[in-house]
Amino acid sequence: MKVLGISCGRKLGNSEIMVKEALMGAEELGAKVEIIRLHDLSIKPCTGCESCRIRELKEGGMCAKCIIEDDDMPFFVEKLLECDGAIVAAPIFHLMPPGFLTMIGNRMAIVGTRFRQKPHYSAHIMVGGTDWISLALPLMAIFLPHDFKLVDQMVVTYIPRPGQILLNEEAMKRARGLGCNIAEAIKRPSSEMKYVGTSDARTCPLCHQNLLVVKEHFAECPLCGIQGKIELAGSEVRVVFDEDGIKRDRWSPVMMTKHLSEVQRGHKMYEERKVELNQKLEIYKTYLPFTLPPKRGSKTPKK
Repeated sequence: MKVLGISCGRKLGNSEIMVKEALMGAEELGAKVEIIRLHDLSIKPCTGCESCRIRELKEGGMCAKCIIEDDDMPFFVEKLLECDGAIVAAPIFHLMPPGFLTMIGNRMAIVGTRFRQKPHYSAHIMVGGTDWISLALPLMAIFLPHDFKLVDQMVVTYIPRPGQILLNEEAMKRARGLGCNIAEAIKRPSSEMKYVGTSDARTCPLCHQNLLVVKEHFAECPLCGIQGKIELAGSEVRVVFDEDGIKRDRWSPVMMTKHLSEVQRGHKMYEERKVELNQKLEIYKTYLPFTLPPKRGSKTPKK
């Protein structure tokens, strides 16, 4: 049983402290633990070249290779494959996780079905300086491959300075408990896995996030794509999700196959009209040169 801690915060900052506390809890229950600080890795952003998708469509299957080979992304993916569970901790910047974390998430398209060889579990920790946190956990939920099943998550607010979390004994206790929860989940058969974090009548039953898009008389989870009917019980608003719809969430094999067929249709149309497209592109090739910053060391001329 191996649990990987992933910190996307500064050295000895609140995120690192909390993920280490959680790993101590997992270690108490017999887990082997390891920790990665994402800022120690050199990972380049996805360029949108679609080489991985083109190869995937040509060769079939759900696993592709990224054209970027000179960074630490392969190392990170292998560490995720080795573990049984991952605990991710990050600060909250302007309502959401740090850009570096979401950038790495963009590169996850290359992992395909590799994580289906064995169960994988996750737990999330986020720390904010105020209560501006509305997009934090929902966006954290799409950082790891969707084959990681969420066991627990927590967010702590009003902790603005590095290490300040140590003054919040309740939060530290909760972090250790989160580590215990993921270790307990790994020990059980995957069929018995249960989400143990907090939820309410407006929480998606699959990703366990309360971020919803309201459409006329129903609400939709923007992460899972499942829909539910909005109901008013007294003064309480709740969402009743359709059982059949839950089985056809965005990440299910049926919907993933549908998604890939739609991608393939777009690629086919591109190839069929490539000559026409290249003709239309000509006007944009020479229009307006890009403004660049001055070279380092050079002085900006005075006006």
